[in-house]
Amino acid sequence: MLAANEAAAQRLDDHKINFLRRVHPAPEPNKLKAFAEFARILGYKIKQESDRFALQHVLDQSAGKPEAHAVHYAMLRSLKQATYSPQKDDHYALASENYCHLHRRFAAIPISSSIACSTNFSSAAKPAAASTN
Repeated sequence: MLAANEAAAQRLDDHKINFLRRVHPAPEPNKLKAFAEFARILGYKIKQESDRFALQHVLDQSAGKPEAHAVHYAMLRSLKQATYSPQKDDHYALASENYCHLHRRFAAIPISSSIACSTNFSSAAKPAAASTN
């Protein structure tokens, strides 16, 4: 699904079609540092807090352990919330530069947006005059 979302975003970009992107800004360095300190207290090794792969490794290592929920929750709290934006920006959590997050709930949005943009609303039918009979 990730590859499909990236391919769709790239195709829309290539054709200069505006669309809502799923963006996820990079976390604040102090939040990553706090997470790394928490993980180190629990015995996990993180060489560089800003390395996504090191952070993912901690999540993988903690899976199935008693502290897994706390580690995963602390990681989530260190990240910024993902949002939708018409502006191109990275998706930090997925390490993706171009992502559109299309799935069943949003499948109709690009189609209905295209239809709305191509419709000339100024020529919409005006209400019929009341009959005088």
